[in-house]
Amino acid sequence: MEKRFCYLICAFSLAILVSCSTNSHKENKVQEPAVHVETPAPKADFSSMAGKITDNIICDAQPQLSYCLYLPNSYSSKKNFPVIFIFDAHADGKLPVGKYSGLAEESGFILVASNNSKNGIQYDSLVSMANVMMQDASSKFSIDANRKYVMGFSGGARVAGVVASAEKDIAGVIGCGAAYMDDNFKSRPGLFCFGFAGKDDFNLLEMHRMHEYFEKAGIKNYLQVFEGKHEWPDSLAMQNAFRMITSGAEEKQALEKKIDKSTVTPLMAKTFEAEAAEQKKYIDAFTSQNAFWWKSEISNLQQCGKTGADKEKIHRCRRLLAYIGVAIYSFSNNAIRNHNDADAEKFLQVYNMADSQNSEQRYLEAVLRARQGNQARALILLNEAVGLGYNDIARMESEPDFQNLKNTGEYSDLLNRIKSKSK
Repeated sequence: MEKRFCYLICAFSLAILVSCSTNSHKENKVQEPAVHVETPAPKADFSSMAGKITDNIICDAQPQLSYCLYLPNSYSSKKNFPVIFIFDAHADGKLPVGKYSGLAEESGFILVASNNSKNGIQYDSLVSMANVMMQDASSKFSIDANRKYVMGFSGGARVAGVVASAEKDIAGVIGCGAAYMDDNFKSRPGLFCFGFAGKDDFNLLEMHRMHEYFEKAGIKNYLQVFEGKHEWPDSLAMQNAFRMITSGAEEKQALEKKIDKSTVTPLMAKTFEAEAAEQKKYIDAFTSQNAFWWKSEISNLQQCGKTGADKEKIHRCRRLLAYIGVAIYSFSNNAIRNHNDADAEKFLQVYNMADSQNSEQRYLEAVLRARQGNQARALILLNEAVGLGYNDIARMESEPDFQNLKNTGEYSDLLNRIKSKSK
């Protein structure tokens, strides 16, 4: 884990001036030491960016890193503003800034969202990226040192938790769609902790467990459940978190009652033990069951998640279906990377059954087909992946099994499609 930010310590130079009288009967008088303190350079004026979403702000220390920025209309370099540093699971800083810029405007917050932090990167690198981004923003913009918050979604929520644990000047963490707890939080009882999870989010179970852990440890925290899946909550849901960090004591009490009505109900909590057992069953079944078993199981969950009088059962089926999708991604990816192609065939088939519109499934299958020498099929799958939102050019270009595709016009067209979409 990265160390805390290193701050420059001004060196004080003491000039002691001694004045002596030429008259022997007068006492020598010694002046008080003159202390010279270097004043920090004034902040540059970024007021022209106020009220706008500005993407790709380059970090001076590491130009390969950038972030998306929102400054409220009231922004001025002459006063300090609270800030939320944001980490998306897919390095899409503009997504959460776009969602919450209205809330930031209303509450007078600066938003700073990483364009580099994403799932699949080692945590020490992620924390290093976070530190560089936070230092850069703090050097450029007028930030209130006592009102720094971190926020993240999915893997980004975990990054936010690690940063909040490591940096003692972080006032709070808002985690969406994944547990962000850290044992070090116990030593910081005043840390603001707010969690969000959709009713159809496969991580709702772990968010509930984290909430219970915090409660037993005496750590004040909030968990709000919204209508949705594994995704950033909309601005209406997120509004409660912003208000909790800007309101007075009386309004907070009213907000707490409102949040309590939107948290895990006792009826939902009763089903979690059975849900956990189902999750374990599926993990074991990835290697023990064949594709026919999976087809039946997934079909049943899909039907269960569509209609029925039991609303809690509908949400549970949707969560389990989503859980299969995210778990089978991991199994498929590991099989591809370890060249266990026979296992990859089955896993990718199950992946397609569980989540037919996932670009990652198409991408991984394209790797497998290219490895098998089926270039035509690999290019078709890559086209489908791009159509479903795949946009990681660097990953494509570094994929060893795509080397034979690079000389084709179809591959060049794919790269151009991705580039044109990102503009």
